[in-house]
Amino acid sequence: MQAFKRNNRYWYLVYIAVLLILFLYVMFPDRVLNSFLSAQAEKRFPDLNISFEDTGFILPLGIKIKGLEVALKDNPYVPIYVSEKTSIRVSITGLFFGGNKVTFTSRVNGGEISGVFEERDKESCNITVDIDDIILDGRPFIHPDTGKYIEGMVSGRISFTGNPSDFIKGKGDISLEVNKGRIKPAMPLFDIRDIGFERISIAGALDKMRFTIKDMSMKGGPFNGSARGDVQLNRDIFSSGLMLSAKITPGPSMEKDIPDVARAIKSSGIMKNGRLIFDIEGTLTKPLPVIR
Repeated sequence: MQAFKRNNRYWYLVYIAVLLILFLYVMFPDRVLNSFLSAQAEKRFPDLNISFEDTGFILPLGIKIKGLEVALKDNPYVPIYVSEKTSIRVSITGLFFGGNKVTFTSRVNGGEISGVFEERDKESCNITVDIDDIILDGRPFIHPDTGKYIEGMVSGRISFTGNPSDFIKGKGDISLEVNKGRIKPAMPLFDIRDIGFERISIAGALDKMRFTIKDMSMKGGPFNGSARGDVQLNRDIFSSGLMLSAKITPGPSMEKDIPDVARAIKSSGIMKNGRLIFDIEGTLTKPLPVIR
């Protein structure tokens, strides 16, 4: 009897969900849904300019967004995030039992971003994001200038707790890996303007405007390297301050790929025990290496 009652309750919830979906389809044609989503985006993210080409309902309960673009309100014509197609689904159980939970998937630059958004209150939320094979090639992804500094294919996971419209004041963890790419330093280091690599990995934590790099390493290029330290975040991310310590070990291909640099380093005597150890200060756009 108890099992029968539980089954009845389950089908009752399904029945209500189906009626709700039908109601939404009837009451919210595309043009009304577009206006509704635009108003909600303006209300929830006042510092962002969010636009899209078209929207529609999908099953289970959710919406699809085509041609999504996100930019800062004070610079609306420079997108910081662009997606070909994004799907957002609302938890049906959350609608009935409380707890605003949303899952999402988004196609970006040949790969996919997916995750979960859980609202804690009006000013805070939990977000978990999985990144799968996104191509960094100069097109917008997280920031329009990303492609100026690094290319490759990125995967990883990001978790965040805080206000998404003021994320640098929140808390979170990040684990990312970029494969088969190139680094393009903002300021040439030892006259190196382009550095190829097989893999770059980074693990770090965000806590109230400070991002701590627990471990960052680069392998499979003219040299291998690692770094640790802090990034003091600013509103303009690329003007954030650097306080890092790093070390570089020449790889087997260094003399072949950058012979002039290899000779200059050897003749300078700055290597210690086969490694070059230095600090990195300045900002993300203007890093200042200081050799120890």
